[in-house]
Amino acid sequence: MTFFTRNWRGIVTVFLFASVLFFSIYKLTESPQTWLDEGIIVGTARVLMETGRVGVQVAPGIIESAGIVTTSYPVTIPIALSFKLFGVGILEARVVMVLYLLLFFSAVFLLLKKYISPNMYLLSFALVVTFAPIYGHGKNVLGEIPGMFFLFLFLYAVYSLEKSIRPSYRHYGIAGLCAGLFVATKPVFILIAPAIVGALLVQILFKGWSSVRYSRHAWFFPIAFLIPVIFWVVFQFSGDSIGNILSVYANPHKTAGIASIIKNAKIFVTESQPIYFLGAFVLWTLAVVLRLKRKIPLPLAELIAYVFSFLVFAAFMRMPQYYRYFFPAQLLAMLYIVSNAEMIIDFWFNRFAHKTKLLYGSLVLLFVFQTYGLFFTSWVAQAYDNTKTAKLDAYFSIATTTPIFLYHAPEVATFLKTKNYYQFFFAAPDLPYGTKSLDFLRNGGAGTVVVQTELINGKPELFARYREVDKVERYSILKPKQ
Repeated sequence: MTFFTRNWRGIVTVFLFASVLFFSIYKLTESPQTWLDEGIIVGTARVLMETGRVGVQVAPGIIESAGIVTTSYPVTIPIALSFKLFGVGILEARVVMVLYLLLFFSAVFLLLKKYISPNMYLLSFALVVTFAPIYGHGKNVLGEIPGMFFLFLFLYAVYSLEKSIRPSYRHYGIAGLCAGLFVATKPVFILIAPAIVGALLVQILFKGWSSVRYSRHAWFFPIAFLIPVIFWVVFQFSGDSIGNILSVYANPHKTAGIASIIKNAKIFVTESQPIYFLGAFVLWTLAVVLRLKRKIPLPLAELIAYVFSFLVFAAFMRMPQYYRYFFPAQLLAMLYIVSNAEMIIDFWFNRFAHKTKLLYGSLVLLFVFQTYGLFFTSWVAQAYDNTKTAKLDAYFSIATTTPIFLYHAPEVATFLKTKNYYQFFFAAPDLPYGTKSLDFLRNGGAGTVVVQTELINGKPELFARYREVDKVERYSILKPKQ
């Protein structure tokens, strides 16, 4: 036997993790481009580092609540620490995201190898590694990948709990803590709570009460779950009324329910990524139904993941058409895609002589399709030649003592070398930040105004005292009229 044949699994594993590292750091500050949501989250981390407070700066010394910022302390605290150690900048923020990406892929690998796809874990892992949206959402300062890292740790803990002969308080405590951190990362992940309840109900319905394992240590789960959640509430929502926050999170984009559902349904038959997700989810649904009907073992962890994905899918249908909103469900469907495909092909094509070739051929084609997208057609690939970050950093690298006003451009605050800035933006429709700061802008108090060029004509009264003197990327730079 050659060295490769003896050690091919280890060699392929090293190659895949090397690929993860490469795509995680390649063009790190430029791909994907920085944008509003990232700017808001980075801004809260900067405020935390500079003032010790949790919020968004809308004027020098004036901080508004971060209650409606949809990513919390599992992301903002590490970034604030990075800023404290290395200074404020997009690189210093995204380095934290690279660490989360590496932790995320490590959790995926362990979960696939031990519990989900032990016979074909390398192929399953290769499909995850080449899935471009992971790097798009993961290199940006967002909550999706950090949150999914905690979710995969939770699923791993639940699998371990099911396998354990005598589950201890550690099993329940670790599972609860990871679930709590998952929720604390992004509010939408609170869907994991009804997913757990729903999965238990489905298991009882199909397998009876005896299928639910109970231990005297089970009460450690809710306690461990509540610790990071309570800290999140205190950390993120200090000064906010719970009723107001719940009303905002119930429908932050003010979308019309039925109209949004009809509109969103169309993309699942017309656009490639939603079609891909729908196909993977339908395959998963068939596999789950098959196992439930035929009394084939279905781990509770997978059932929780499936119900959570269904709830995310359902919630997306009434939201704006941002793929990021169904990304967690798509990622979970991909995690189980190899084992599901193996089961369905074995069931429907059990007499087909070449069913193994059909399985491998289909998965290899999927791998090639994803790899091509990662290199050439994806969101991250389209930004490989981007220079927006370099231009913004160069333009705003000179410190200034005059006040700067950022109009609907919170991402620019990351590049400012001064704390003397005001800003106004909409975090979502009807959710403005810095409304009181608009008087300062309207009265001509700003020494420099940074505004997206396309927005100037929409509010001419705000900029009547200023003239355009320069442009950088999609922003106009205004100065007071003489």
